[in-house]
Amino acid sequence: MNKARFLFFFVLFSLSQYAKAQSPAYIIDSLRVQLKQTKSEEGKVGIYSELTWFWAMVNLDSALSYGNQGLELAQKTGDQAKIAQAHSDLGNAYNQRGDFARAKNAYKTALNIRTSLADSAGMAGSKSNLASIHQRLFQTDSAMMYYVEALAYYEKTGNDRYVNFVKNNLAVLHEDLRNYPKALQLYAEVAEYREKNQMIPDLAMLYN
Repeated sequence: MNKARFLFFFVLFSLSQYAKAQSPAYIIDSLRVQLKQTKSEEGKVGIYSELTWFWAMVNLDSALSYGNQGLELAQKTGDQAKIAQAHSDLGNAYNQRGDFARAKNAYKTALNIRTSLADSAGMAGSKSNLASIHQRLFQTDSAMMYYVEALAYYEKTGNDRYVNFVKNNLAVLHEDLRNYPKALQLYAEVAEYREKNQMIPDLAMLYN
């Protein structure tokens, strides 16, 4: 099995909980209505961000189009946090398209901005995204570094769910490196959490 299937992106995880109840097409239609009704540029930037994400599940060309429109508008507002998020959204779309070089550049730009803003949560998300890209590119040292740094933040802030997914990705990385004892240790910790929290599909994927 392709281990890339085990990689998780944190924005993906948080939004997927909302998407479970509604189809991406339905959400996109609702967001497009909101975009027409919203007057403020700041509000539109947020909607462009959502549209970029959900279009990535349906049509990548549309996702990139909305993503670039969102980035342009964010740059117009001068809001650095929104600019960072726009780059991150584009990174996700490029990643879904398999354009890992552009995805890495977009995530790196987001990380640089978030570092300048001292946005610790945003930095952790960007580092996790970068780690997964480096892992797909078989750049093991960089992947390990970013995962470990992201994990430290999520453990410090008590975000157990994100800790679980980072540990899962680290386990895959250790397995790729044939460090089987460490991989099995991490897989066991991940399994314990998922069993406790009744995360059945994720648990099944882990056992697979």
